[in-house]
Amino acid sequence: MFQGFNFLGWNFRRYPNTFLSKISKENISRHRKEIKYLTKTIHSPEILIAKINQKTRGWMNYHHCCNDIWNVWGNLNTYTYERLMKWGRRHHSNKTKKWIFKRYWKHIDGRWTFTVTTKDKTAKLMPYNLRQKRTGRRISRNTNIFDLKNKETIRQVQLAKSTNFSFQKTQVWKKQKGLCPGCKQFLNPKQSDILDLHHVVPRKDGGPNKLSNLILMHEHCHYESHHGKLTS
Repeated sequence: MFQGFNFLGWNFRRYPNTFLSKISKENISRHRKEIKYLTKTIHSPEILIAKINQKTRGWMNYHHCCNDIWNVWGNLNTYTYERLMKWGRRHHSNKTKKWIFKRYWKHIDGRWTFTVTTKDKTAKLMPYNLRQKRTGRRISRNTNIFDLKNKETIRQVQLAKSTNFSFQKTQVWKKQKGLCPGCKQFLNPKQSDILDLHHVVPRKDGGPNKLSNLILMHEHCHYESHHGKLTS
Protein backbone atom coordinates (compact mmCIF):
# COMPACT_ATOMS: atom_id res chain seq x y z
CA MET A 1 0.00 0.00 0.00
CA PHE A 2 2.92 2.37 0.61
CA GLN A 3 3.88 1.96 -3.07
CA GLY A 4 0.36 2.86 -4.15
CA PHE A 5 -1.74 1.59 -7.05
CA ASN A 6 -3.93 3.04 -9.81
CA PHE A 7 -7.58 2.16 -10.18
CA LEU A 8 -10.27 3.81 -12.33
CA GLY A 9 -8.19 6.94 -12.90
CA TRP A 10 -7.21 7.40 -9.24
CA ASN A 11 -3.99 6.68 -7.40
CA PHE A 12 -4.44 5.14 -3.95
CA ARG A 13 -1.49 5.32 -1.61
CA ARG A 14 -0.89 4.96 2.10
CA TYR A 15 1.37 7.51 3.80
CA PRO A 16 2.81 7.25 7.34
CA ASN A 17 -0.10 9.10 8.96
CA THR A 18 -2.87 8.98 6.38
CA PHE A 19 -4.33 7.35 3.30
CA LEU A 20 -4.87 9.48 0.18
CA SER A 21 -6.63 9.01 -3.12
CA LYS A 22 -5.39 11.36 -5.85
CA ILE A 23 -6.04 11.70 -9.56
CA SER A 24 -3.47 9.50 -11.31
CA LYS A 25 -0.77 11.10 -13.44
CA GLU A 26 -1.84 8.97 -16.40
CA ASN A 27 -5.41 10.22 -16.16
CA ILE A 28 -4.29 13.86 -15.97
CA SER A 29 -2.01 13.34 -18.97
CA ARG A 30 -4.87 11.77 -20.95
CA HIS A 31 -7.17 14.68 -20.13
CA ARG A 32 -4.53 17.21 -21.19
CA LYS A 33 -4.18 15.42 -24.53
CA GLU A 34 -7.96 15.67 -25.01
CA ILE A 35 -7.85 19.44 -24.43
CA LYS A 36 -4.88 19.74 -26.78
CA TYR A 37 -6.72 17.77 -29.48
CA LEU A 38 -9.77 20.06 -29.24
CA THR A 39 -7.68 23.24 -29.52
CA LYS A 40 -5.87 21.85 -32.57
CA THR A 41 -8.90 20.59 -34.49
CA ILE A 42 -11.69 23.09 -33.76
CA HIS A 43 -11.56 26.48 -35.45
CA SER A 44 -14.78 28.11 -34.27
CA PRO A 45 -14.31 29.69 -30.80
CA GLU A 46 -17.99 29.13 -29.87
CA ILE A 47 -17.78 25.41 -30.63
CA LEU A 48 -14.36 25.17 -28.95
CA ILE A 49 -15.73 26.65 -25.70
CA ALA A 50 -18.72 24.28 -25.75
CA LYS A 51 -16.55 21.20 -26.34
CA ILE A 52 -13.96 22.10 -23.69
CA ASN A 53 -16.69 22.92 -21.16
CA GLN A 54 -18.27 19.52 -21.80
CA LYS A 55 -14.96 17.76 -21.16
CA THR A 56 -14.13 19.92 -18.14
CA ARG A 57 -17.51 19.50 -16.47
CA GLY A 58 -17.54 15.73 -16.78
CA TRP A 59 -13.93 15.33 -15.69
CA MET A 60 -14.34 17.56 -12.63
CA ASN A 61 -17.56 15.84 -11.54
CA TYR A 62 -15.83 12.46 -11.70
CA HIS A 63 -12.71 13.49 -9.77
CA HIS A 64 -13.94 16.10 -7.27
CA CYS A 65 -13.89 13.62 -4.38
CA CYS A 66 -10.12 13.13 -4.70
CA ASN A 67 -7.46 14.65 -2.46
CA ASP A 68 -5.18 17.46 -3.62
CA ILE A 69 -7.59 18.59 -6.33
CA TRP A 70 -6.81 22.31 -5.99
CA ASN A 71 -3.24 21.82 -7.22
CA VAL A 72 -4.58 19.82 -10.17
CA TRP A 73 -7.25 22.43 -10.94
CA GLY A 74 -4.65 25.21 -10.87
CA ASN A 75 -2.25 23.37 -13.19
CA LEU A 76 -5.03 22.56 -15.65
CA ASN A 77 -6.29 26.16 -15.68
CA THR A 78 -2.77 27.24 -16.62
CA TYR A 79 -2.44 24.51 -19.24
CA THR A 80 -5.80 25.40 -20.83
CA TYR A 81 -4.80 29.07 -20.99
CA GLU A 82 -1.56 28.14 -22.77
CA ARG A 83 -3.40 25.95 -25.29
CA LEU A 84 -5.98 28.66 -25.99
CA MET A 85 -3.27 31.26 -26.45
CA LYS A 86 -1.58 28.97 -29.02
CA TRP A 87 -4.97 28.55 -30.68
CA GLY A 88 -5.27 32.33 -30.88
CA ARG A 89 -1.76 32.71 -32.31
CA ARG A 90 -2.57 30.20 -35.09
CA HIS A 91 -5.80 31.96 -36.02
CA HIS A 92 -4.37 35.47 -35.75
CA SER A 93 -0.77 34.95 -36.84
CA ASN A 94 -0.21 38.64 -37.56
CA LYS A 95 -1.39 39.77 -34.12
CA THR A 96 0.44 40.02 -30.80
CA LYS A 97 -0.34 38.06 -27.65
CA LYS A 98 -1.58 41.27 -26.05
CA TRP A 99 -4.09 41.79 -28.85
CA ILE A 100 -5.28 38.17 -28.63
CA PHE A 101 -5.67 38.41 -24.86
CA LYS A 102 -7.75 41.61 -25.12
CA ARG A 103 -9.87 40.04 -27.88
CA TYR A 104 -10.79 36.79 -26.11
CA TRP A 105 -10.23 37.22 -22.37
CA LYS A 106 -12.73 39.26 -20.35
CA HIS A 107 -12.73 40.03 -16.63
CA ILE A 108 -15.76 38.16 -15.28
CA ASP A 109 -16.53 37.30 -11.63
CA GLY A 110 -13.08 38.34 -10.47
CA ARG A 111 -11.09 36.32 -13.00
CA TRP A 112 -9.95 36.54 -16.64
CA THR A 113 -12.14 34.22 -18.70
CA PHE A 114 -11.90 33.09 -22.33
CA THR A 115 -15.09 34.58 -23.77
CA VAL A 116 -16.77 34.98 -27.15
CA THR A 117 -19.75 37.29 -27.68
CA THR A 118 -22.12 36.88 -30.62
CA LYS A 119 -25.41 38.52 -31.53
CA ASP A 120 -27.38 35.79 -29.77
CA LYS A 121 -25.37 35.05 -26.62
CA THR A 122 -22.07 35.12 -24.79
CA ALA A 123 -20.09 31.90 -24.44
CA LYS A 124 -17.47 31.67 -21.69
CA LEU A 125 -15.03 28.97 -20.73
CA MET A 126 -15.64 27.05 -17.54
CA PRO A 127 -12.66 27.09 -15.14
CA TYR A 128 -11.49 24.12 -13.10
CA ASN A 129 -12.86 25.14 -9.71
CA LEU A 130 -15.31 22.51 -8.48
CA ARG A 131 -15.14 22.22 -4.70
CA GLN A 132 -14.02 19.01 -3.08
CA LYS A 133 -16.85 16.95 -1.67
CA ARG A 134 -17.08 17.36 2.07
CA THR A 135 -16.29 14.33 4.14
CA GLY A 136 -17.82 13.67 7.51
CA ARG A 137 -15.82 14.52 10.59
CA ARG A 138 -16.31 12.54 13.77
CA ILE A 139 -15.14 12.70 17.35
CA SER A 140 -12.51 10.05 17.98
CA ARG A 141 -13.71 7.03 19.95
CA ASN A 142 -10.78 7.61 22.31
CA THR A 143 -12.09 11.07 23.24
CA ASN A 144 -13.84 11.28 26.60
CA ILE A 145 -16.79 13.60 25.98
CA PHE A 146 -17.24 14.13 29.74
CA ASP A 147 -13.68 15.43 30.19
CA LEU A 148 -13.60 19.24 30.16
CA LYS A 149 -10.14 19.12 28.57
CA ASN A 150 -11.81 17.90 25.36
CA LYS A 151 -14.46 20.64 25.32
CA GLU A 152 -12.73 22.66 22.58
CA THR A 153 -12.15 19.60 20.38
CA ILE A 154 -15.80 18.59 20.62
CA ARG A 155 -16.98 22.11 19.84
CA GLN A 156 -14.79 22.32 16.72
CA VAL A 157 -16.20 19.04 15.39
CA GLN A 158 -19.78 20.15 16.05
CA LEU A 159 -19.18 23.48 14.31
CA ALA A 160 -17.56 21.77 11.32
CA LYS A 161 -20.72 19.67 10.91
CA SER A 162 -23.14 22.58 11.24
CA THR A 163 -21.30 25.25 9.25
CA ASN A 164 -22.84 26.59 6.04
CA PHE A 165 -19.70 28.56 5.11
CA SER A 166 -18.50 28.87 1.58
CA PHE A 167 -15.18 27.13 0.93
CA GLN A 168 -13.35 30.46 0.95
CA LYS A 169 -14.85 31.57 4.28
CA THR A 170 -14.03 28.19 5.79
CA GLN A 171 -10.36 28.47 4.81
CA VAL A 172 -10.06 32.00 6.23
CA TRP A 173 -11.91 30.96 9.41
CA LYS A 174 -9.42 28.14 9.96
CA LYS A 175 -6.47 30.46 9.31
CA GLN A 176 -7.75 32.85 12.00
CA LYS A 177 -8.57 29.97 14.38
CA GLY A 178 -12.15 31.19 14.56
CA LEU A 179 -11.39 34.66 15.93
CA CYS A 180 -12.38 38.03 14.48
CA PRO A 181 -9.27 40.26 14.08
CA GLY A 182 -11.43 43.33 14.79
CA CYS A 183 -13.01 42.57 18.16
CA LYS A 184 -11.00 39.41 19.01
CA GLN A 185 -14.25 37.54 19.62
CA PHE A 186 -15.34 34.14 18.32
CA LEU A 187 -16.74 33.92 14.78
CA ASN A 188 -19.74 31.61 14.94
CA PRO A 189 -20.08 29.63 11.65
CA LYS A 190 -23.82 29.30 12.31
CA GLN A 191 -24.07 33.06 11.75
CA SER A 192 -22.44 33.02 8.31
CA ASP A 193 -24.86 35.66 7.02
CA ILE A 194 -23.36 38.30 9.34
CA LEU A 195 -19.72 37.35 8.75
CA ASP A 196 -17.95 39.26 5.97
CA LEU A 197 -14.75 38.68 4.00
CA HIS A 198 -12.50 41.74 4.03
CA HIS A 199 -9.65 42.39 1.59
CA VAL A 200 -6.54 43.72 3.36
CA VAL A 201 -5.41 45.35 0.12
CA PRO A 202 -8.66 46.58 -1.52
CA ARG A 203 -9.66 45.10 -4.86
CA LYS A 204 -9.80 48.58 -6.39
CA ASP A 205 -6.09 48.94 -5.54
CA GLY A 206 -5.20 45.65 -7.19
CA GLY A 207 -5.51 43.42 -4.13
CA PRO A 208 -5.91 39.73 -5.03
CA ASN A 209 -8.84 37.56 -3.98
CA LYS A 210 -6.47 35.10 -2.32
CA LEU A 211 -6.28 33.60 1.15
CA SER A 212 -3.25 35.71 2.06
CA ASN A 213 -5.20 38.91 1.36
CA LEU A 214 -8.45 37.93 3.10
CA ILE A 215 -9.68 38.19 6.68
CA LEU A 216 -13.06 37.18 8.07
CA MET A 217 -14.85 39.69 10.31
CA HIS A 218 -18.16 40.33 11.97
CA GLU A 219 -20.39 42.54 9.86
CA HIS A 220 -20.11 45.50 12.25
CA CYS A 221 -16.32 45.09 12.55
CA HIS A 222 -16.08 45.04 8.77
CA TYR A 223 -18.07 48.27 8.58
CA GLU A 224 -15.85 49.95 11.17
CA SER A 225 -12.68 48.83 9.38
CA HIS A 226 -13.79 50.67 6.24
CA HIS A 227 -14.47 53.82 8.25
CA GLY A 228 -11.06 53.89 9.91
CA LYS A 229 -12.14 52.86 13.40
CA LEU A 230 -10.38 49.52 13.19
CA THR A 231 -7.08 48.50 11.63
CA SER A 232 -6.77 45.23 9.82
